[in-house]
Amino acid sequence: RQPRFPLAPPTSPPNLSLSQTKYGLRPTLSSYNAAISACAWEAQWGEALSLLEEMRNGGPGGGDNAGGGPDSSAMAVVQPNITSYNNAITACGRAGRSIEALELLNQMREDGITPNEASFASAISACGKAVPSQPDEALLILD
Repeated sequence: RQPRFPLAPPTSPPNLSLSQTKYGLRPTLSSYNAAISACAWEAQWGEALSLLEEMRNGGPGGGDNAGGGPDSSAMAVVQPNITSYNNAITACGRAGRSIEALELLNQMREDGITPNEASFASAISACGKAVPSQPDEALLILD
């Protein structure tokens, strides 16, 4: 017997910024992190990096307050946190994109965020899932 509402994997994650700003909402740290996490589950590394970059650039439209309302200039800019980066690293790892995962570790440090155990574990996992495998890169993470 088939389920009443069969679940099919999405072809791509929804565009968080466009869908939220369409309704006059500005994405929050929680909504960005949830979207990046969803990307990680589906190995949508490109979308995860796009969302992370959007956060780093000040939100939808690169900080031009895409909400457009009169008090949109008063809205706080959402910056990525360790969860944002860890989810993006996981997305890269699940897609076998070790170079991007390692670059994110460096970007975290440049942004003043100290990687934690989950950051390193996800990056090392990405090195193991890359084709071909990158064991030397994984060892460099441990130095």
